[in-house]
Order: sequence, then C-alpha cells, then structure tokens
Amino acid sequence: MGMRTELLVEIFPWRDEFSVGIPAIDTQHKRMVGFINDLQAAMLGRQGDEVLRTMFETLMEYAGTHFDLEEGLMTQAEYPALARHRKEHKRFARKVVALRDKFRRSRLSISIEVLDFLRLWLDSHIMEYDHAYIGWLAPKR
Repeated sequence: MGMRTELLVEIFPWRDEFSVGIPAIDTQHKRMVGFINDLQAAMLGRQGDEVLRTMFETLMEYAGTHFDLEEGLMTQAEYPALARHRKEHKRFARKVVALRDKFRRSRLSISIEVLDFLRLWLDSHIMEYDHAYIGWLAPKR
C-alpha cells in the first residue's frame, strides 16, 4: 500500500513562488507543471514513450498559446526586455522540436531527458524571466 502513495506524489509540485500574479498566466504555467507530472507518472508506469508520442504536439500547441499571451501583454505594457524574453520562448520551441525529432529517430527512451529539460526550463524561466516582468505587467492590469 505504501508504494501506491509514493506514485501519487508529484515530482514537480506547483509552488507559490511561481505565481506571477496574472491568473491567466499562472493557470497556463500550472498546466505545464501538470505535463511534467503526467510524464513522470507515465514513466513510473513504464508508459513514458506512449505519453511522449502525443505530448510533443500538445507542448508545441501550449507553448504557442502561452507565449502569444505573455508576449501580447508585454507588448501592451511596453516591456523593455520583450526581445530577450521572446528569444527564450523561441529557444524553448526549438528545443522541443529537437527533442521530438530525436524521439522519432531514436530507439532509446528519451523521457528522462524531456522531463529534465521541462523541469529545468520551467523553473528557471518562471523564476528569472517571468518574474522580471511582474513589476511591468501586473500593476497595469
């Protein structure tokens, strides 16, 4: 019974310090946290590759919607670091495409590589890049 409980523990729980104070963006970030936890759960159940097959397209769709919302708000607020932030978004999209292509070519599972990339990117991107715009965007809403 103890093992069942362990499987239900999220590897990457949402933390309050991730919040940027803009509900629409926080909701989308929480969805990304959900992707990470879904992939982890699938890997524990030895279903990582099956989940990855559809996850790349979902991630690209999510990223497009999320990045458009963020960049739109930054444009409206005349956020001075928009170009730098947009570059990070493009870097994420390129990496997801590269991982998808590697997954399609490879006979080896790359779920751990994808999981590590998503966790590190989300954590560092929210804490460094997204938190930098809070002062510009949040008060103007």
